[in-house]
Amino acid sequence: MSADLIAGRTCPLSYRYKPSVFNRAPEVTAQTIYVIGGLYGGSVADAFDRRITSLWSTLVLAGLSAVLAVNTLLTGGSVWLLYVVVAAQAFFFGISQPTRMAMIPTVVGEKLLPAANALSQVSWNVGFTIGLGFECSHHRSAYSIES
Repeated sequence: MSADLIAGRTCPLSYRYKPSVFNRAPEVTAQTIYVIGGLYGGSVADAFDRRITSLWSTLVLAGLSAVLAVNTLLTGGSVWLLYVVVAAQAFFFGISQPTRMAMIPTVVGEKLLPAANALSQVSWNVGFTIGLGFECSHHRSAYSIES
């Protein structure tokens, strides 16, 4: 089995950049930045208005997604820009996620808190699963790859 067909978080497709281009250091860096963002995210959520913090962090994440789209469409995919944007997304997701989770108890009452937390987790898992399914089906149709 080749390195391109090893199961992972994306479709087993052949891309322009092979796995040998990427090494473990960027992944560890992004995870470290996510942890740092998460450590500060809880403090930021407690120190400032959670609605404003959630709004701004989500807007920054949307802007970074737009940068990824422009990077892909216009430049063909600059690897260094990809690393920088993914690191920034990891940091701001580390702020956004704790802020959104901290808002749940203020939105629902104590009686509905377990159900709200379960619904939040289910929506995360469904979105993650459907998102990967959409990505795989999009790439298969865009590149005429048969299953």
